[in-house]
Amino acid sequence: MRLFYTNRFEKLYKKLPEPIKTKLNRQLGFLAQDLRHPGLRAKKVSGAADVWEGRVDIHYRFTY
Repeated sequence: MRLFYTNRFEKLYKKLPEPIKTKLNRQLGFLAQDLRHPGLRAKKVSGAADVWEGRVDIHYRFTY
């Protein structure tokens, strides 16, 4: 799968600390391989159709 990033994502990504960027890059690699990779700890966002949330660590999440 090929991932496309929004301008907002790119702007916020630049502000992240380097250790979080490293973790996020790993998670995005999992996402590109398999949408339901167990390392993502993905769950569906309630109240939103076809929107999922993946975990980077205990404090950071991303949606797709």
